[in-house]
Amino acid sequence: GARCTSLRRACRFGTRWICLRWHYDVQRPMSDYKHLADRLNAIAEELDELMFDQLREAASEKRGRPDDDKRLTQARRAIQKAARLLRGDHVGD
Repeated sequence: GARCTSLRRACRFGTRWICLRWHYDVQRPMSDYKHLADRLNAIAEELDELMFDQLREAASEKRGRPDDDKRLTQARRAIQKAARLLRGDHVGD
């Protein structure tokens, strides 16, 4: 790839794409990502609703845990983790 062309003399990144992304992201305050975190939280809430609907349906039909429940739970947790990271919260909290 093309070498970094930033104004920094000793850029530690090899390609222009990675370097430009790093330089751009470092200068952006975390508050700029709040809208993305809000969207991710909305998606997590949609997954919650979908999961509860599936669980209610399975319970009314006296079936066991829905097949997709584990996968949807993992996806919801990953989305919530991404939202916390974008907000600058500690993931372990």
